[in-house]
Amino acid sequence: TLSKVAELSQLPITTVKDYNPGYKRGITAPNGPHVILLPRNKLAQFQNAFADEAILKTIRLSVAKANQSIKQEGIYKVRSGDSFYAIARRYN
Repeated sequence: TLSKVAELSQLPITTVKDYNPGYKRGITAPNGPHVILLPRNKLAQFQNAFADEAILKTIRLSVAKANQSIKQEGIYKVRSGDSFYAIARRYN
C-alpha cells in the first residue's frame, strides 16, 4: 500500500499520494506491476528500507505468481451500438 511506501521512505502519506495519483484509495495492485514515484532525495532511504530480505522474498513470490497469471491481451474493434457495459460483460 502507499502507506507502507510512505513509512519506508519516511515521507508523509499525502506526499506519496501526490506523486502517485493513479492509485485509488492508496492501494497497489496485489499482483503488480508496482510503479511508484518518489522524490529523488528519498529514493535511497526507500531502497535501503526496502532491502530487507523478508520483504524481497515476499515480492519475488508475488512476481512469480503474477507472471504465471498474466492474461493474454487482445484487441477489440468497437462496433456501432456497443457499450462499455456490453464489452466488459463479454470479456470479463
